[in-house]
Amino acid sequence: MRVLPAGHRTRSAVATALWVSVVEAAAFTVFAFLTTQVHAVRAGSPWQDDPYDGVVSFTQFIVPGLAVLTMTRARLLRGGGPQPVFRVAQLLRAALVCTLLVAATVVTDWLAVTVRADHRLWNHATPWLIAALVPLTAAVAVGLLTQRWAFRRLPPRDARGPEGDWLDDLPALTEASRTARRIAGALSRDDVISFGRRHVLTLAAAAALVIGLMLSTGMTLGEHWTDPLLFATATAIGAGGFFGLFMVCNKALRIIVPHANGSTPSARPGRVRRSARIAAVAGALALPTFAVLRGGIRPMLGGGGRLPEPVMLATITFTGAASTTLVILGTVLILSRPARRRRQSRGWRRWVRCTVRSITAAAIALVVASAGYVTAAATLHAQPVALPAPTGPYRVGRTMFDWTDHTRADPLAPTVRNARELSVWVWYPATPDARGRRAPYAPGAWNRLHLPSLPGLGETDFAAVRTHVLEDVPPAVGRFPVVVLLPGLGFAASQYTTLAENLASHGYLVAGVTPTYSANVTVLRGRPVHATTSGDPPAFDGTDLHSVAATRAGDRLAEIWAADARFATTQVVRLGTTGRLAGRVDVARTAYVGHSFGGAAALEACRTDPHCAGAVDLDGTQYGPVARTGLNKPMMIIAAQDSCVTGICRPTDTADRSDLAAARAMVTAGTGPAWRFQIVGARHFNFTDYAAYYLAAPIHHLLALGTIDGDLGLQITNAYLSAFVDHTLHASREPLLTGQTSPYPQIQAQQTRP
Repeated sequence: MRVLPAGHRTRSAVATALWVSVVEAAAFTVFAFLTTQVHAVRAGSPWQDDPYDGVVSFTQFIVPGLAVLTMTRARLLRGGGPQPVFRVAQLLRAALVCTLLVAATVVTDWLAVTVRADHRLWNHATPWLIAALVPLTAAVAVGLLTQRWAFRRLPPRDARGPEGDWLDDLPALTEASRTARRIAGALSRDDVISFGRRHVLTLAAAAALVIGLMLSTGMTLGEHWTDPLLFATATAIGAGGFFGLFMVCNKALRIIVPHANGSTPSARPGRVRRSARIAAVAGALALPTFAVLRGGIRPMLGGGGRLPEPVMLATITFTGAASTTLVILGTVLILSRPARRRRQSRGWRRWVRCTVRSITAAAIALVVASAGYVTAAATLHAQPVALPAPTGPYRVGRTMFDWTDHTRADPLAPTVRNARELSVWVWYPATPDARGRRAPYAPGAWNRLHLPSLPGLGETDFAAVRTHVLEDVPPAVGRFPVVVLLPGLGFAASQYTTLAENLASHGYLVAGVTPTYSANVTVLRGRPVHATTSGDPPAFDGTDLHSVAATRAGDRLAEIWAADARFATTQVVRLGTTGRLAGRVDVARTAYVGHSFGGAAALEACRTDPHCAGAVDLDGTQYGPVARTGLNKPMMIIAAQDSCVTGICRPTDTADRSDLAAARAMVTAGTGPAWRFQIVGARHFNFTDYAAYYLAAPIHHLLALGTIDGDLGLQITNAYLSAFVDHTLHASREPLLTGQTSPYPQIQAQQTRP
């Protein structure tokens, strides 16, 4: 064992490095306490949120604790006697670790300043906080330089010689005073020290759990948490972070090291046990890592739906930590060699073995990461999601009907041309004191509208979607105009529940028609009916929706859907004579609203219905006679950002030019008032309930959903729909339609025809 003799020139360098480390740790502790615990100072801090706050949450406790331990052990250097080189080296390493932890915090703080994090919260104290980083940064630099200087002056150690741990010095430290001997007497007993060396992992985990519980309890009391999931997650994050840091510091500094003895022939654990320990530490450190990086991870999991923040935090944190643990465990097991000696392979055999192991480890990591992602998506899939709340004064009821139009043979049926059957959902204003069962989003076989198989785990379970309607409750007093709602091609009316609920809350009877054999799933008398080639023509599969074949198919289908809409209007009017809605239907006024192909059908239905007061087309290119003759009644077109269906856009391909030409021809030929708007950030599916569900990132990107917040896009659509319907059916003044001012900067008003 190499010894540092008395009077060695290294002693002064070591003392300087240790004192600089202590001063640096004290300055950092004061700085961290003020910027995290004093609310008046924290209010203007550029690093008050994750990921910057996550780093200091651990270092502000680890740094002072490590500094105190280092200076306590450094008391052994006061005497003039010789010192083991390993003891001096361990103390310098402890000072270096302390400095590196401070440096990590300082770097994250400077990054926060550079990216101007939380700039809206900066105040008069912010420049002083930034200025305080300068001396702290200088202290880190001085600490690193003095430690490097001291390390270079150390004599080389004998790698074969014994190297003790910090517990070996405990008896010598207790000799400093009588009080210290009494306090540490029990701790310095051989059996106690032996127990601590055998159960390092357990002791570190217990200490970390206690600290985690204390921190989460303090946050619960200070921030008035009431969610037990949030408390449990915060405890796990704190305990995991401290446990991981304890184990890393112990490994680097040799604070407690198992020793070989009679009962334990080798202090080195076996391959599996060593791999499990490494994986446990990595998983523990992953808990706070994934927590502080959740802002960047969340978009990778997908969007849509107002999922509770504690659920999102717990999902990201625990799934990420579990995946990390399994990946590290498999990788270390595969790449590490058994403790026993093996005959060394040479040449290409060794290279092949290493390559195969690396590929296997990478494959396992990919499989585990994919499984972790699917697990996280499945967890969020089961979380309840409430659709955007209606904004009108009425509560909303809902009832469902299967109606048969005996005057028409169904032209879309695959075989026998029976009479046309339709499923129609009716949303209506309910009495203020209505009490009843909350209507399910997709009852019975309607649940087949959900994405099937594995992709379905990336979409909110329909059973978890919360509507705002009551099933079959008494209607409100009054007579209410009819609004017919037509879905896009392949969609069902139920997938526009957000729009229907909001219109009904404003005092309208909303009849949602699902076009049989055109929707992917229609439920008639309890049995599911799927789309046919007649109901969903193959001509629409091309990029140009106005080719000769597509125009012919679109014109034919638009007239069929328009007839469905007029039939639904007639049936709703009949409901006003008997039954629950008797005396509640205003038969003189009707409006038609449709999305995508349903928008074209809504315009055509309005053209042929003498009672129609106006029609709305939500991002649908136009077909049918109305596309050539125009509309002589009020009309509103709301388009997505990348759409040309309003007749105003910059076309980028043949499909855009065809949509632009069709819209211009219809708008030019019409004589009625016309309003045209575009929602920046919206795409085609943002007008459906897909914008309100949770959708995993791959599914979200495959569907036509834009960058706008899903609920916000639906809120904007609802506001303009209500304004148009109120204006056309009640002749109310609606400043929102003028386009001169709007509370929504995402709206771009285009040319209107008053």
